[in-house]
Amino acid sequence: HNQTSGESAIHAGDLITSVNGGEATAAAMAGVVEGQKIRLTISRGPQQAAAPQPQVMGAEDRGERRAVAPQAAPAAEAQSFEVDFVKKGALGISLRELEGQGKMKVTGVLAEGCIARHNQTSGESAIHAGDLITSVNGGEATAAAMAGVVEGQKIRLTISRGPQQAAAPQPQVMGAEDRGERRAVAPQAAPAAEAQSFEVDFVKKGALGISLRELEGQGKMKVTGVLAEGCIARHNQTSGE
Repeated sequence: HNQTSGESAIHAGDLITSVNGGEATAAAMAGVVEGQKIRLTISRGPQQAAAPQPQVMGAEDRGERRAVAPQAAPAAEAQSFEVDFVKKGALGISLRELEGQGKMKVTGVLAEGCIARHNQTSGESAIHAGDLITSVNGGEATAAAMAGVVEGQKIRLTISRGPQQAAAPQPQVMGAEDRGERRAVAPQAAPAAEAQSFEVDFVKKGALGISLRELEGQGKMKVTGVLAEGCIARHNQTSGE
């Protein structure tokens, strides 16, 4: 969808306020069948619209535009820490391997899984989107290393976090509002600024490739991540902001 959409690319942080003219709910999205046309109404906060938008997960590997990295203060250094837990069920994390670097970028944390449980009581050592995993159990941080961890095995992850990311309010875990976890502090918009609203039309061909968090009782859904493949990624490839 995003290949021909100008400034209507869909990004994490956007709010879907309507699906095909009705409420934006998980049931509405699930009810869209293969080949059916979808119309999404998107709302984007003023500061989010003005800021550089995050790239699609995995976009670097396809030569697409990259998000602009925040500039760290000259004397600031990246924060590095270790996280230990035992694998019990799914990890609940989406990652992008940085080919040839032995590192992985955290692109999203799901509402359920080992990482979400760790984050509930971890304070500064909680793992968030944007963090860099530099080591898995003392070795390189690769998809193969993560896949090789078996049920009940202890995992030690070394995490690196940029100085500005460490100082900023951290994004909440997907679905965390429903469990009473801490919430991200919303940026303050200028008094005269208004949210940007636009519509997106595309035909469902295969998976949508988007992760969402339904705002219970509001008829809206928050976009928490866009996968490298799917209807939304295809839409976003040429959609600008």
